[in-house]
Amino acid sequence: MKNLWFVAILLITGFAIAEDLPFDLENAQPTQKKTKPTQTNRPNPCAVIERACKSAGYKEFFHRDCVKPILQGRPVKDVTTGDISLQQIKACKMYKEDNLKP
Repeated sequence: MKNLWFVAILLITGFAIAEDLPFDLENAQPTQKKTKPTQTNRPNPCAVIERACKSAGYKEFFHRDCVKPILQGRPVKDVTTGDISLQQIKACKMYKEDNLKP
């Protein structure tokens, strides 16, 4: 009786695994893999903010310690935001939202 349960579990597990295989078992044809849409080659609008942070001396964790606070509208030590316009901040936010979606 134990062997019967073991066989049943193996069969069920095998079917579950087979559903995740990257090819169609019935027709033996490879299926198209789902991929993210390719990114366009548009310039990174966050580059201005990143350069300002790097020139202020932020090297390690500069995104967490510098870029993110600027995007949230908070002041950052040693970064002059005069070179960064509100339009650039909004564009960077939109760029991050578009490129960080799964």
